[in-house]
Amino acid sequence: MCSRFLYLILADIFIFVTATVASFVYLVPWQAILASMTTFIFLVIANKFIIKAMIRKTIGNVGNSFKGLFDVKSKVLRGATVDVHSVRPAAPPAEVLEQADDPDLSEFERAEAAADLQNLRWYEVEATIFPDPNQGGPMHGWDLADLAMVPWGTPEPKPFNDSQAEEEDLNVQVNDLKVVIKGEALQPGSPKVQGIQRLRFTVGAPRHVRELTFRYYFEQFGRVRLSSGPALLG
Repeated sequence: MCSRFLYLILADIFIFVTATVASFVYLVPWQAILASMTTFIFLVIANKFIIKAMIRKTIGNVGNSFKGLFDVKSKVLRGATVDVHSVRPAAPPAEVLEQADDPDLSEFERAEAAADLQNLRWYEVEATIFPDPNQGGPMHGWDLADLAMVPWGTPEPKPFNDSQAEEEDLNVQVNDLKVVIKGEALQPGSPKVQGIQRLRFTVGAPRHVRELTFRYYFEQFGRVRLSSGPALLG
């Protein structure tokens, strides 16, 4: 893009100098001055549109590159299915309780944590995620840290869509995510995993939300019905 700006500046200089010299050769002085000024104004206006078009094209190319990168990452769980083993009411995570009273946090951060304690219902969910073996593309693993949940029925996200507002309904928190191995819930040694994974985690959802779905970048899959009783088996 820098080279294009350089070529544009050189072209402007060439056009302005050529037009000015030709004007003073073939026109009387006052006409030459007027022609030179007109050429300068024309170049300024033309450059305004040219530069805007160059910037839009550059931003579009960058956006497409990022979209392609995230599309590759999200494809790992495209078409994934979920087996929900249990959903039961749970206490809020310790980290949220600590944040509400942490003197080292700002007043805003403490108030935000306190609002989560007040407005969200918390559940312990255990579920197995089955990636579609026909998807995946060049990537074989997926990242537990990027796994999220949203209310069931939420439209799938579109990359770089500024009109898509982040509604309060999307305030669903996934905490304390563990991998279940031989019946024991363990902290994952790495957030990067491959293939089928059985997970146990705590999720906080707005009180009016009754069903959730998993979200991984641009993909959404699975359906988790929340329980108001002691336990709900999927």
